[in-house]
Amino acid sequence: MLPSMIQLNNKNSLIKNPLSHHLKFLLNFLNDVEINNPIYNFTLAGLILGTTGLYMTLNYVKNIYSVGSFNLENTILMTLLTLIGIIVAYIGVLLHLIAGLVRYKVNSFK
Repeated sequence: MLPSMIQLNNKNSLIKNPLSHHLKFLLNFLNDVEINNPIYNFTLAGLILGTTGLYMTLNYVKNIYSVGSFNLENTILMTLLTLIGIIVAYIGVLLHLIAGLVRYKVNSFK
């Protein structure tokens, strides 16, 4: 768990610039997402996006057969959701494998 707040009213605490604190917190959060658990953050989100795109596509194809025409905006949305979901899930798996390899190499050199 990353600390997300600083008490500025305490006499013993260091007073930090709020902008630098928020930037440091954001970088720590992104590092935590990227290194510690990318399989949950990227792959799960990618699977949800891809599944949503495929579900919309199947319903849309069913409606095309009954109506006979299609809307270009919906087609682009479904295609983008599916492609972005697949790419994000792939990136999540790759980051998980790379983070495991880095952890293995760092522990083997100690």
